[in-house]
Amino acid sequence: MKKITVVIYTLLLACCIQVSCRKVEQDIDDQFEQPSVSTTTFTMANGRSFEYPRAAKPGDTITIGGRLNLGRGAVIRLGKENAAIISIDSLDYKYFFTGQLYTFEVAKFIVTPGMGSGPQPLVVTCGRFSNRAPDIVLTAPGEGGGQPDTTMTVTAVFNSGIAGFEARYKPYRNGNDYFNRGRQVTSNGTVYISSAWDIYRFTNGQAERVLQKEDGILIDGQQLKILEIMGMAPDPANTQLYLSLRVAVTATDDYRQANYLLRKDLASGKITVLNKTLLELYPDFDELTGNTIPAVPGWRGQAGQLPLFASNLKVDAKGRLLFSEERLKFYGRIDAGGQVTPLIESYYGQGGLFKYLMLFGFTQDGLAAFVAHENKPDYPWSSGVMVYDLDREEPDTYIDAGVNYTYASFDPDPARRMKVQNGFFGIPETEIPAGIYQPLSRKEMLFVNSFSIASVNHMLAYLYVYAGIELGCTNTQNPDYLLPVQRKLTGPALYVNYGYDEEQGGISFIGTDASGKIYFMRGGMKLTFPNRRYVPPYIYTLGK
Repeated sequence: MKKITVVIYTLLLACCIQVSCRKVEQDIDDQFEQPSVSTTTFTMANGRSFEYPRAAKPGDTITIGGRLNLGRGAVIRLGKENAAIISIDSLDYKYFFTGQLYTFEVAKFIVTPGMGSGPQPLVVTCGRFSNRAPDIVLTAPGEGGGQPDTTMTVTAVFNSGIAGFEARYKPYRNGNDYFNRGRQVTSNGTVYISSAWDIYRFTNGQAERVLQKEDGILIDGQQLKILEIMGMAPDPANTQLYLSLRVAVTATDDYRQANYLLRKDLASGKITVLNKTLLELYPDFDELTGNTIPAVPGWRGQAGQLPLFASNLKVDAKGRLLFSEERLKFYGRIDAGGQVTPLIESYYGQGGLFKYLMLFGFTQDGLAAFVAHENKPDYPWSSGVMVYDLDREEPDTYIDAGVNYTYASFDPDPARRMKVQNGFFGIPETEIPAGIYQPLSRKEMLFVNSFSIASVNHMLAYLYVYAGIELGCTNTQNPDYLLPVQRKLTGPALYVNYGYDEEQGGISFIGTDASGKIYFMRGGMKLTFPNRRYVPPYIYTLGK
């Protein structure tokens, strides 16, 4: 009996010891499966150091580190919203007590306005375990001295390339910037771009070529050969597409080419001819003599009765077509009845219209133009800006040319602002390449300034320089042009600065949709740095 009792006690003791050991092992496993957040400065293997954030505002990038267990499905929540992780870095280490390998992770995410304001808890949850880190004080937009909410992000609309693009555009001889015949966005966010050879439409993340010059075009039952696309513009409702084409025509005399200004109904495909201008060529070679039918240039009248060399097309909010007349150097408008009204002319125009020294662009509704308003092309060059109302044909608002614009950022810290003050427009160009400037309203327009986007605000007469850097944007060509704050990738306007991207080149503005999103394009050109490449267009938006 005693032997049996001893055996039973021995078994019970062994069982208790085993259970106890399992409990200790489980406790140890639980301890290191439970997520943790480091609240002290930590340094990764690459030498980068991070500190636990104590305060932030919408748009800031927050970096936290610890045994986050993100690889096991852990979720990070700050205040009222879960964080959307934008990058994860990791470092494996061995715990000396158990010899097991664990992973130290560094996660980055952007603070959103929906996370709340004031002290907000940061909680990391993995399965049945969670860890609450010290609160982070969030500043709501507009708090702290009236700071505006400048949180803006870049979103790819089309970023997948176009098959066969290099083969098609390698022999292109109309310059290295291919899509300068038209860049437009409709109210619903459909993007159209045109080169001299092709018109592309981008919608729902897909690219569609709606016209190529090899297709020709059917006009009045006759198939005509397209020589060159001169201009293109959709209407805001995305129902009509206006085309300016140079085509070859059959003739018994030397009028063997024609400029056509057309309106195409996108639903039915019906084409309406707004203007046909026949062009005479020298008998022995394909050079224009300058003679046209209709013969006499005119500033006003019916579009079908005037010789027109139309480019830079744009449809305004009232359905009227804006165009640039290349020979007479003026901008005009064609209404629904086909009546041409001249509006403004370059410094060298002879029509007695309002003269502009430089034309920066039209407002999205096409009812006003941003111009440099001094009428002198000699030094000192104009730095003045005027918004000219095209309906009333009078200035809407302007800033005197003597004003020095102050370069500043939205960042309230004076140490991180650009301090350069100077006149802003430099050497005048009557026709500024499309895409450099983008009017947003009658009070503000954006422009691409070297490695950043800035905006001209007429009321305040200074330039906002967004202090951030676009996601994925590099500037190895000259990194010294980036501000220190841009290198740190922090601030309320993170990912809103634009530099030269070695894969896709610089940017060109396209326009804004009905929601106010700003559309821009990279690529669509031949790049020569760091090597020669033929880059298809990539479309992005900038917005809230």
